[in-house]
Amino acid sequence: SVREVLRKIDPGVPIVEVDTLEQEIQNSLWQERLVALLSGFFGLMAVALAALGLYGSLAYSVVRRRRELGIRLAIGAHAKHVVQTVCGRLAWSMLLGLAGGVIASVLVLHVTRRLLYGIEPLDPLVLTTAVSGALFCAALAAGIPTRRATKTDPSLALRQE
Repeated sequence: SVREVLRKIDPGVPIVEVDTLEQEIQNSLWQERLVALLSGFFGLMAVALAALGLYGSLAYSVVRRRRELGIRLAIGAHAKHVVQTVCGRLAWSMLLGLAGGVIASVLVLHVTRRLLYGIEPLDPLVLTTAVSGALFCAALAAGIPTRRATKTDPSLALRQE
């Protein structure tokens, strides 16, 4: 309908592109949307790599401490104590890492305030979600090595060199 009105006013004016304001806004935001999509993708990749690293280091620790865990189980340690032994270091490292991350986010507040739209940098919901997500990834990463440690056969662990 806009093209017809423009042709009635002046048929000699070429009409190349007629868009609504909403379409123009959507077209102008493609770069921001791409950056947001890529940031989300790389953020998920970082979380996956962090979880894989936690899993690998904890699995390696369990393999190296197999003899110690076998001795503990042989003298009557409960699975609860083995879980505490295996996950103790992970818990401390996660606590230190999360505290450092929250402190670093507060320190770079002036940079993030300009980059975020509609979100406060110290939003408790965002910080709680980030910390909960990191703890969830750590729990997932610790699951298999901890289960493997509790199922260690003491006689095989003591025979192994």
